[in-house]
Amino acid sequence: MLYPLTGWQFADRRGFKAHPEQGRHWKWTKVILLCTWGATAVLAVNIILTTAAVARAYSTYGLQGFGSAILYEGSCSLSKNWTSGLHIVINVFSTLVLGASNYCMQSFNAPSRKEVNDAHSRGKWLDIGTPS
Repeated sequence: MLYPLTGWQFADRRGFKAHPEQGRHWKWTKVILLCTWGATAVLAVNIILTTAAVARAYSTYGLQGFGSAILYEGSCSLSKNWTSGLHIVINVFSTLVLGASNYCMQSFNAPSRKEVNDAHSRGKWLDIGTPS
C-alpha cells in the first residue's frame, strides 16, 4: 500500500520501507525526520522545565500573584552562574530549532529538476531559492 503524501509504502508487519521511486530523496527525508524529532525534543524539554519551575516556585513560596513567582533566593553569584548557564542552554536550543526549521523550509520549497525542466519546456520561469 502506497501512502502518496509521505512516499512510504507498507513493507510487512514489521514496519515501513521507502517507496522505490523515493530512493534518492531518502537522505533529505531522513534529515527532515531528524529535524522534526529534534524540534519536538526541544519543545518537550521547554514544557518540562517550565512546568518544573512553576511547580517549584509555587510549592516553595506559595501563590504571590499571577504575574510573577520566585524561583530562587540566595547567593547572587550562584544565581548569576545559573542564569548564564540557562541562557547558554536556551541559545543552543533556539539555534538548533532555527537551523532545523531553515533546513526544512529550504528542502520543501526547492523545486525538483523535473519541475524546473517542465517549467522551462512551457516557457515559464520558476522561483529557485525563494518560496513561490
